Amino acid sequence: MSRKLLFVLVTSFFCTSANAEKIDCDSLAALGAGLDQVIIGLADGEEVDDELYAGLSEAMDALHKIADQENNSVIDQGLDDLEAAFEAQNRDEFIVALNDISTEFDALKTQDCN
Repeated sequence: MSRKLLFVLVTSFFCTSANAEKIDCDSLAALGAGLDQVIIGLADGEEVDDELYAGLSEAMDALHKIADQENNSVIDQGLDDLEAAFEAQNRDEFIVALNDISTEFDALKTQDCN
């Protein structure tokens, strides 16, 4: 299974859970794992293309909800940077933004779920 497909499956599961009033720790862990898989895929040379961005867009919507619930400006800024990097077709900035989001998301997950 490609990393893109895996990420789409993980985000689909997560986005279903994101409609709940309180997002559970299992859903947070699933999204974190999906983000990590995308980062690994990009490090292995996968392209930032429309297919990857489409899968990420669902996750980004869920991450915006989490950032709003947690009042987390770091995730919000990372998402803005990710969108700008994609529009500019800047692979390096896309990876940096995704790493920033993942790092902050992991800290949030640790804070809320441990």
